[in-house]
Amino acid sequence: MKISAVIPSWNRKVELEECLNSVLRQTLKVSEIIVVDNNSSDGSIKMIRQKFPQVKLIVLPDFDYGACEALNIGFSTAQHEYIAILDDDVVLPDYWIEKILSKFITEPDSTAMISTKVIEPGMPKSYLESESTNTEKYIGTFVGCGSVIKKMVLDKVGYYDKKFFIHVNERDLAARILNLNYKIKHYPVVETYHKKPFGIHFSKRSLFYHIRNYIWCIIKNYPLDEILKMVLYALKSPFTKKVFV
Repeated sequence: MKISAVIPSWNRKVELEECLNSVLRQTLKVSEIIVVDNNSSDGSIKMIRQKFPQVKLIVLPDFDYGACEALNIGFSTAQHEYIAILDDDVVLPDYWIEKILSKFITEPDSTAMISTKVIEPGMPKSYLESESTNTEKYIGTFVGCGSVIKKMVLDKVGYYDKKFFIHVNERDLAARILNLNYKIKHYPVVETYHKKPFGIHFSKRSLFYHIRNYIWCIIKNYPLDEILKMVLYALKSPFTKKVFV
């Protein structure tokens, strides 16, 4: 079983170096590491070339590429049967690859992806210790900073929709995976340490992409009767009444 790691990056030199070191420390070695750099200006590119010559570095011509398109370029370059989808600011425990690939062996062929338990600064103890967070189960989406997918399935569903640019792209890809009768497994035995603080941090740009892309994802992937049910549910909710009445 061979695995490629795909990491998009932009101006996170310190975080990326720590991420790459954690990938290289794996007890089961990664066969290929691909970094797709969005034309960083902080020395990231030079750092990779000097310290990580084994990394397959793809430098994009400018920083206007969205996360979806950068990842797609990495996916299309990957050569092996499994692909680890990582953020440039994650740190992996040494067992990360070994435990995930071992889990795939025990899963049915229909399991296309394994998504890990993500730990971020500021996460409430109640969330980290909740039954839902710590129960192995099949789920409807996945964490884009720390998951592994079968390349065969990823090729079949067609990667991320680059029109999403950023945000909600995982939910869209997950819907397409599920619509082809594959499954996504939440596997909390394996943890991913993500340096981004817990919670949604809305700028005007982020809010735009979240709202637009959620609507787009629903229209793309859900049958009309389900969309109508969601709209009716939203109209009846107390939150909606508080906002619009």
